[in-house]
Amino acid sequence: MISKLLKSFLCIFLLCSVVYGATEDFTTYTEVDSGTIITVVDASNLGYNGDVMNTDNYVYDDKGSGNFGDYDIEHEIYTNAPNSSTNQWGYVGVSNSVDDAYNWTSGQVHWCQPASASQFWMIERLTDKGNANNDVIAQHARNVRYYMKMERSGTTATLKSYTDSGRTTLEDTASITSETTTYQYIYGVSSWNVGTSGRSNSYESDNLEIIDAGVGPAPTFIPKVMFF
Repeated sequence: MISKLLKSFLCIFLLCSVVYGATEDFTTYTEVDSGTIITVVDASNLGYNGDVMNTDNYVYDDKGSGNFGDYDIEHEIYTNAPNSSTNQWGYVGVSNSVDDAYNWTSGQVHWCQPASASQFWMIERLTDKGNANNDVIAQHARNVRYYMKMERSGTTATLKSYTDSGRTTLEDTASITSETTTYQYIYGVSSWNVGTSGRSNSYESDNLEIIDAGVGPAPTFIPKVMFF
């Protein structure tokens, strides 16, 4: 009887890769905060309000050793009011370091600083923390939302800026020669701790989405049933 049942009904578990494309949930990320500077507004929105250059403040997630290779990552940014033209602060990046973005020893990071004394225009930068290569994109206005895409392919990393959520209208691209290392951690936001006091900012990092990690986590099993 058991043999007949097994022949008539067979469960097969097929190996299937994890599918990317969903917005990251910041409520599951680890927060390092020197006070109450970072606010997880909701699952897809991070608010930063306070010191950016003298304390360690960041939100990150451990995706597992070697998870990020030739990646494709999207995020949105919105800057309110830096209090100095010499401010610097971090947005999204990947690394093998657990630290504020300025003090990483590996990875690529999107970071920013005011372009002028008026602090109305912002310079977006892409930096490789392993080899110090750096490039900039077109200046961004304060209080305007921008739609970003970070990618790495081989020895080239890029940061693209779009003016629409569908990312069809490309504004500008930063491109650098990058490491080819794989990375473990992804960051939603970070301070830029160079040890300079009196530098604060209010800004957002939103809707972080891993389109493709390039290497990815260990595959998961998805059950499927076959009848005979």
